[in-house]
Amino acid sequence: MNKQPTFRDLFGSSQDRRAWVRYWVIDVASGLFDIAIHSMLRMLPTDVSSWVGTWLVPAVVKCAKPEWIDQTTQNYQTLFPEMDAQACRSQALLYWRTIGRAITEISVYHRFWDAGRITLEDDGALADANASGRPVVVISLHLGNWDLGCVVI
Repeated sequence: MNKQPTFRDLFGSSQDRRAWVRYWVIDVASGLFDIAIHSMLRMLPTDVSSWVGTWLVPAVVKCAKPEWIDQTTQNYQTLFPEMDAQACRSQALLYWRTIGRAITEISVYHRFWDAGRITLEDDGALADANASGRPVVVISLHLGNWDLGCVVI
């Protein structure tokens, strides 16, 4: 684990200075940007916030990390050798749109339960477990946004 750069590092070697700038300027700016995006997504209607993710994340990946799309395409080609290259690329882009949707929906999770977007197969068992006052371990499948379980519990 890297140490937190001190003010003294700003006046140290070029490596120390780069570490200081990265930690105190770039990472802070990145965090503020993330908070701003999250806050703006929270103000949007749920479906609009979800749609933004289907557009935003693939656009960022295409610009900043195009090799991720290429790698995802290669993974589809390996997993599905019967698919042609264009179909694999289409699936890779669909994958990144789905990831984007999952990420941006985190900002609007608080609305999912009241909107009826979450269903439980046996909510009586969960209510009984909560009412018991004892610790509860919940086991679920990782399908889509697995952290939606926190909204339910």
